[in-house]
Amino acid sequence: MSRIAVTGATGFLGSRLCEILKQSGHEVVGLGRNPKAGAALTAMGVDFRPGDLTDVAYVDRALSGVEVLVHSAALSSPFGRYENFYTANVVTTEIVLGASTKHHISRYIHISTPSIYFDFKDRLNVSEADPLPHPFVNHYATTKYLAEIAVNKAFERGLETIILRPRGIFGPQDTSVMPRVIKALEDKRFPLFRKGHVKIDLTYVDNVVEAIVRCLDAKPACFGKVYNITNDDPRDIKDIVGVLSTDLSIPFHPKRVPYSLAYSVAWLLEWVHTFLNIEPQFTTYTLGLVAFSNTLDISAAKKDLNYSPKISLDQGLSKFTDWWKCK
Repeated sequence: MSRIAVTGATGFLGSRLCEILKQSGHEVVGLGRNPKAGAALTAMGVDFRPGDLTDVAYVDRALSGVEVLVHSAALSSPFGRYENFYTANVVTTEIVLGASTKHHISRYIHISTPSIYFDFKDRLNVSEADPLPHPFVNHYATTKYLAEIAVNKAFERGLETIILRPRGIFGPQDTSVMPRVIKALEDKRFPLFRKGHVKIDLTYVDNVVEAIVRCLDAKPACFGKVYNITNDDPRDIKDIVGVLSTDLSIPFHPKRVPYSLAYSVAWLLEWVHTFLNIEPQFTTYTLGLVAFSNTLDISAAKKDLNYSPKISLDQGLSKFTDWWKCK
């Protein structure tokens, strides 16, 4: 068993990863800033080391003696100031990469995002080798791509790196993907374009953890590569929302408005809220996610990592709605 460090350990993916790694017998070091969530990690046997990833000395101390690092910490939001994204997603990546090299960490697994593929067009079965848009859709995508460049440079210097791009992570404890949909349902303002026939990919959180676990034993041919991760079960958005509506007893009253009008309103909201420095109700990006089909090809992960989803999409949605009703 390995001594594995997880950044973003107090976040949604990071905390679940720590839990499963600990259950599997690994020695787990959790890096994060939320003391309440950190206490929960400590209770399950995780060596929680609180601190800020922009603090070089803290990262150096926290990663001493670690064999494997999973870097899942990030600022993930459709809106915000560029400098905040750059610090959270690029600077911290460079710092943990530097510490990984210094402490001779044997393997570095980086959690990136398929948001870098998005370009306000239908894109089906997108592979890791497909062309990327220019410019990227938002600051989050831009800085996550810059972080990937830093990881690739570290690989060229000899670090064993693997990058994962999981799509739409959801499950119990989710604070982002499904809660946004539920809020729109409750407010009766969920936009439905093309009668809901927009294909999307989602990934149940335990399946992302499964992909990470597969990386622990990956062969050298996988180093320096990038892998898409999904539940491998694209669905129409109307069907996903329909499940949430039915299971949570929230009536579905979709807003049928022209996309061009909705986009103009979102652009205006973004412009105004830039000065207010608060996130608007919706952005051009979040609007685009429900207006254009985007699905990923995960054949590389299946072939190289022997990855396959353990929890089906229907099972995952059921687990999420059961948790939501009890929380």
